[in-house]
Amino acid sequence: MAFVLSVTDRLADLLRDGSTYRVHCRRCGARLDYNDRSTAEREMAVHNDLKVTCVPTR
Repeated sequence: MAFVLSVTDRLADLLRDGSTYRVHCRRCGARLDYNDRSTAEREMAVHNDLKVTCVPTR
């Protein structure tokens, strides 16, 4: 299966592949996988916060 877009926001998106959730930050390039949606949503909120500095992974 492939990840499917579940939620899009300013800087980060939440994708889903079965029971795995992936946060993809367009600002720093991070792709973080989680097994539960609530943790993934919290991480997505951090990456969407303009007051938080992302560390580029590219």
